Amino acid sequence: MGARHIDEGGLSCPGWVIPVVWFGLFLLLAVARWRLLALAVPAAQTAAALIVGLAVFCATYAYYTLGLAKLTGVDPLVLGMVGNLVTIATATAVAWRCAALLPLAALLVLPVAVWTAFATVIVIGLMRLPR
Repeated sequence: MGARHIDEGGLSCPGWVIPVVWFGLFLLLAVARWRLLALAVPAAQTAAALIVGLAVFCATYAYYTLGLAKLTGVDPLVLGMVGNLVTIATATAVAWRCAALLPLAALLVLPVAVWTAFATVIVIGLMRLPR
């Protein structure tokens, strides 16, 4: 309709959806961290710290894609693809680490990997469009 879309050549979502989804994902990460810290065991503290690291990596996406693209001349879609793959791998690893301690925490972290996988499909679509 009248909304600006990220990808006109396949899967897409209106631009306003992205910050709304990320707000929800950060909220899920915060709840996972809070629940882990309530366990008060060293392994849970480590898992909670990993969640913070994941959140920081996700929050700095614009810096290591658009920012590095300006500094290096590398296509921001390529940097975005690399960042997405690292985010998916990291979120999956953090969820795996949390699962042994608190399965709920793992379930709260996994949506980051799912959403980023969806975003990766959009990036692939954008990379395939003529420039």
